[in-house]
Amino acid sequence: MPRQNPNEKVLCPHCPEKITKKHLSRHISHQHSKINLQCPNCKTFRGKTKEDLDNHISRKHGQLENKDPLTCLKCEKKFHSHYSLMQHRRMAHKESGKSRRKQVDINLGELFEKDPDLLAELEPVKHLLVDDVYNGKVHSVYNFQFRTMDNKAFRGNLEKVYKDLGCAAKINVAFGFIMKSLEGEYRYFYAHNNNTLFERPVVLANDGDLEFICDRLDDEDYFEHMVNERPNTKWRFYSVTNMTVFAYLMPHVALGCKNADLPSYITRNKFIYTLTYDGSRHKFNDNFCLFRAICFQRHQMQQSDEMEKAVTDLANEYFEHFEGEKDPKRFRGVKDKEIYVVEDLAGVNVVIYSCERDDNGKLVGMLSRRSLNKYPETVNLLRYGRHLCYIEDPKRVFKQYRCPNCNTHFRKVSHFQRHLTTCDERVKHIYPGGVYELKKTIFDELEEIGIEEKSAQEMGQKFDKVFRQLDSFLMALRQEKSHRDRQKTADGAEKEEDNVAVVDDEESDRDDDDMENFILYEDGEEPQDNDDDEMDDYIVPDAVDLSNENDKMLKLLISFYEGIRKKLERYCLTLPCFGFNSSRYDLNLIKEFLLKHLVKEKEINPEVIRKTNQYVSFTFDHLQFLDILNFLGGATSLDSFLKAYQTTEQKGFFPYEWFDSPEKLSNKELPPIEEFWSKLKNYEHYNSAAPPSAAEENYDYLKSIWKEYKMSSFRDFLRWYNDKDVIPTLEAMQKMMNFYHEKGIDMLKLGCTLPNLANRCLHQSTGVKFYRFGKRDMDLAKRVREEIVGGPSIVFTRYAKVGETKIRDSENVCRAIVGVDASQLYPYSMCQPMPTGPYVRWDLRDGKFYPLKIHRSDLELKVIGFLQSKRKECKIQSLEVTGKQKRIGPFLVDGFCDHCNTVFEVMGCYYHYCACIEHKLTEDDLEKCEKKRAQDEMRRNYIKSKGFNMVEIWECEWYQQMRENNNGERHFVQTNFKHRSPISERQLIYKILDDEYFGVVECDLVVPDHLKKKFQNFPPLFKNHLVSREDIGTFMKTMAEENNLMKKPRKMLISSFYLEKGMVITPMLKFLLKLGLQLKKVYSFIEYQPQKCFESFVDQVVSARREGDKNKSSGVVAETMKLLGNSSYGYQIMNRNKHSVTKYGNESNIHDLINQKMFKASTEICDDVYEVGMMKKSIEHKEPIIVGFFILQ
Repeated sequence: MPRQNPNEKVLCPHCPEKITKKHLSRHISHQHSKINLQCPNCKTFRGKTKEDLDNHISRKHGQLENKDPLTCLKCEKKFHSHYSLMQHRRMAHKESGKSRRKQVDINLGELFEKDPDLLAELEPVKHLLVDDVYNGKVHSVYNFQFRTMDNKAFRGNLEKVYKDLGCAAKINVAFGFIMKSLEGEYRYFYAHNNNTLFERPVVLANDGDLEFICDRLDDEDYFEHMVNERPNTKWRFYSVTNMTVFAYLMPHVALGCKNADLPSYITRNKFIYTLTYDGSRHKFNDNFCLFRAICFQRHQMQQSDEMEKAVTDLANEYFEHFEGEKDPKRFRGVKDKEIYVVEDLAGVNVVIYSCERDDNGKLVGMLSRRSLNKYPETVNLLRYGRHLCYIEDPKRVFKQYRCPNCNTHFRKVSHFQRHLTTCDERVKHIYPGGVYELKKTIFDELEEIGIEEKSAQEMGQKFDKVFRQLDSFLMALRQEKSHRDRQKTADGAEKEEDNVAVVDDEESDRDDDDMENFILYEDGEEPQDNDDDEMDDYIVPDAVDLSNENDKMLKLLISFYEGIRKKLERYCLTLPCFGFNSSRYDLNLIKEFLLKHLVKEKEINPEVIRKTNQYVSFTFDHLQFLDILNFLGGATSLDSFLKAYQTTEQKGFFPYEWFDSPEKLSNKELPPIEEFWSKLKNYEHYNSAAPPSAAEENYDYLKSIWKEYKMSSFRDFLRWYNDKDVIPTLEAMQKMMNFYHEKGIDMLKLGCTLPNLANRCLHQSTGVKFYRFGKRDMDLAKRVREEIVGGPSIVFTRYAKVGETKIRDSENVCRAIVGVDASQLYPYSMCQPMPTGPYVRWDLRDGKFYPLKIHRSDLELKVIGFLQSKRKECKIQSLEVTGKQKRIGPFLVDGFCDHCNTVFEVMGCYYHYCACIEHKLTEDDLEKCEKKRAQDEMRRNYIKSKGFNMVEIWECEWYQQMRENNNGERHFVQTNFKHRSPISERQLIYKILDDEYFGVVECDLVVPDHLKKKFQNFPPLFKNHLVSREDIGTFMKTMAEENNLMKKPRKMLISSFYLEKGMVITPMLKFLLKLGLQLKKVYSFIEYQPQKCFESFVDQVVSARREGDKNKSSGVVAETMKLLGNSSYGYQIMNRNKHSVTKYGNESNIHDLINQKMFKASTEICDDVYEVGMMKKSIEHKEPIIVGFFILQ
């Protein structure tokens, strides 16, 4: 039976209001029930439910019976209800439910130096420099004034958080701090959940957790964490101001379970009472284990009839609380969010544990749920599966346990054991290997099925024609399928009639037409006549013969063409909505209202790509928000963007500092000229580089605009200024889009950032193929990423004076100051030979280097290469050789030759279940074998039916042929690599120096003693290395000691005299050896084929920039090509490990999201809407990282 949607809105049977299904019964009981519960004290209040009455009594008349008072943790005042306590905390302690700026009375001069610039920077944020707390439904935020990096203060603040938390939580820590530039400028950096100290939140559930987190804080390098936030190296750390703790609450699941099957290590533990049998040894057949455990403690751990009566009474109170929403006959147990109800009904605190056994067979427990501790009595329970057992004394049963690597809180043995196999990386890393190819666009897929338009601009008005062509073929497929379905139905009806012995006279008199309609059109469906005029609009495929296709093939074809049509429809309907710098400002301003509408009202989860607090892409339905700034350089302003693209109109001018209140919109005159001076950046808004005379001219221009548009108030001027932004921006965007359209790229739909577009332009400019690291070589991929260090770009000091400044605290004095524009170093590097084609690993064994045997996954590459050598007249198209596969209908084939119209298929024996492995198959494999062979036969028949010849090469047959004559293997080796015999280290080095070998060498390098003086100011070897206090300069060392920083070494990029097991490309190795460095040892070698492949792309960039310098009309192309050239290489080394997923939730699922192991952080957007950041479950490393590695080095 299909599961009903609880969020579906239905019409109330008593009123016209629409209510969700899950809230319908509560709505009826509150709004339409005739029950009136009268207050026994004031006689004026009448409520529909007991909950309403209890809330009224607790608010107006004091404490309820059997309810202990609640205590405020700040002032120790007593309150009768949770509502009264929360109201007190909001009013007395200013704990607002929303993050509004608060008015605080604080003397900044007493806390900091009385520097006017510093005090001016801190004045707007002084509300963040005091102790404060925000308590939400899902997470809480604690802020503490914090001036020194004192471990005692850390522990004290965390203890306050621990005492205030009402349940277990995952916490993270961030700092607010001040930095000071070399020019004396101050800047405050906020503490937010995008710059937290821990990469992932840490569980805080008990005293052991608290001690663990404090110890971990002692080991953290706070200074490094804060320094990483600075925008550039001119900023220096000045002071820490506040510490913020983010707490994500964790109310866990606890359900009842009848017929529980418990293991012996629980049933035989004398401190655990399973409560699965009654006094007569009859097994309980209900889900009352939570109620039973509470009553068991109340009755002094003695089972009796009186206790069972108390269990029934407590359960009935629970059902009555929900006013008929709970059916006792269908009761499955108490949900996590309802445990607090049971606590209030019974007047006890419920603490729930779960457990597992260690290697010694002892129980190790985890805290699954903490209580708010409102009552003096506490019941400790153990959860196994969905059953709850009673624990007499938790200290005698187990202790807390967590994953030692990532501190994830576990509640099930199966979850913990499964986590241990993946904890090191936390996500599944996929290394696809093979040829790197750009992601196919919808136009690539259309071309594969015979529609050859390359881009949306080329297609133009042909979209309608393409849709009609797809619809016509889909119609033919569906008609054929419908015809077969009707035939099967008719055949089945005939058989059924043959089997019927007695037929009703009325039924037998039904005429043939009625029978046909009965069979063909069910559930009220009526036959429709085809309109011949309408059918003429469709382009019917030539010679479409579907009579030979089997039913499975028809379903596959329908699914395939429906998929292409949906992609094309999504492409056409998606409407880009772009703004300038909207990812940082506009979307953050409207997200509260937008997400509330989407998530709560429309139940739509938008597709979001985030970068820290920026929304790179925000998509829902057919609308996609994009930021123009993501397609430009990071420091680009709107004014420079418009000038670069030479728009007919330019950006307007506005007095930003003057416009500080809405009342000024009513001003009848233009503000005076001095109000257009920016105090923040010290320039006129109307022209940053203009001399005073130009400023007056621009102000005269503004006055003329005021008169020309007949402005009556500053409100009219604001409208004009906004329009001046929109019109030229549209013009500039159109020019940029036209530039990419000429390259066959729709910039707003094929990529949402500049590096994505640059990567597509780069690889479209060359036909050379690059190979990625596969699963068997994932160690190489990790080593290469670790060794990415960039080039020698070191600033020794930002102030230098000839003849005075000393270099690196040495006796060498600066003799000259030279400025070099090194912006062309990357294009120059891209013009050098790149690592192309398949690679071979050479590993050291027994004093010699052996090339590793080509893996069986490269079978297709070897077979197609061999066939190409044997068929001289053919040009075989394949992914591994030419980088492109032929598509025949829904199938991509391994190889195809236009000359002989032949399809080549390489059949792996294990994947395609060859006859040679049948003796190895199990019973489970036989079913898979039969299914796979049927799929292959269907594929084979379809390809042949389209008129293609077909050649299948089985793996076993090919290897047998290679064993008889080694031509195939020899051909592959000689085509791609020159040498295959084992060689010594000396031979390898000589072949590298002679340019016979090209690739990456893992080796030890060292600067000899007699050259150290020559390189003392600029050591030639760069590496990522651990640096301790003893390795840094005097000033930084003193600062680290005073602030207790760098207690442990941290990894930094340094220049050095030696390199151990470093990855060095062969051109760089040759250069270093010519400088006189010594190669001590070689560990391994990765061999590639050198080829200059990006020269045409670099030539386009350089030529466009030169043309732009000569001819201003070419400035648009020049500016765009400059951005592409600077961004193209970076995509190759993109670190996907930092990518995350953004999800949205509400109170119904937010706790489940927080408790997932991939959870990072959550933010409350608005009431009952939360934004949750999650680590990706799997990451595919699909870029050829080796290309970026070569360019950088």
